[in-house]
Amino acid sequence: MLANGELSEDEFQSLCGLIGQPGAGMRSHINVALETIHGLWSTKSLIPVRQRVTSLLLRKLVRNQGENSRVVVDTIQTLARSREVKVYIECWRIGHFTLGNTGCPV
Repeated sequence: MLANGELSEDEFQSLCGLIGQPGAGMRSHINVALETIHGLWSTKSLIPVRQRVTSLLLRKLVRNQGENSRVVVDTIQTLARSREVKVYIECWRIGHFTLGNTGCPV
């Protein structure tokens, strides 16, 4: 929807605003984020769109997690089905110093 202009990035951010809220059931929020990421990356939409949406979802998930941020991203990265997604997440971690930058494999 972002790629074809049906939805602006601001609208998308509003729609996923509940992801990662304080007191959220992180197991279900992680599952929702993973299914969204899997669907997005399987459609082969534009790479910048996939990356931007994935980044937004990851940021939303960890914004209130404090010390658990690394565990949340580790979980998403481990459960990702696609190697392409796993590599993107590894690269995404660079610059997100609280999330355990281990270096980008590409």
